[in-house]
Amino acid sequence: FQFRIFNFQIFFAKRKHFHIRWQMMLTFLKTNDSHLLKPLCELLNPTVEKTEIQKGAVKVNVKFRTVWINDRLAGTLPYKRFSLLRRLVECQGPVSREDLLRDLGYSSSQVNTLEKVLQRLREDLGNAESRRIQTTPQGYELVG
Repeated sequence: FQFRIFNFQIFFAKRKHFHIRWQMMLTFLKTNDSHLLKPLCELLNPTVEKTEIQKGAVKVNVKFRTVWINDRLAGTLPYKRFSLLRRLVECQGPVSREDLLRDLGYSSSQVNTLEKVLQRLREDLGNAESRRIQTTPQGYELVG
């Protein structure tokens, strides 16, 4: 069984052969830095993804899209809000609006939509915990 991606053939018959060709394709994707190929890279990536990511007191479960703050369940989030929170948890320091727009699949003209998603995320976290998401001159930052 084989298929073709950008003139690279990936064979599934031999594991070792597959691994070598996969590394070639990963190198190709990294050098071209295409955000459109990122979902394909994640789909074919043989590494196992962490199920829990933590930053300070905020812990998110990727599999169930749940948020835990100080070991208490804060809630289960819809996809867009969880993707936003996950990006904030994964990054050290502030994340720019442009990066968040691109990661959530919005165009650069949809800043108001991003801010609405952020407002709803803060509402989901509650009054006391919403202060953890801070607006900075560079973008947004999650303070653990």
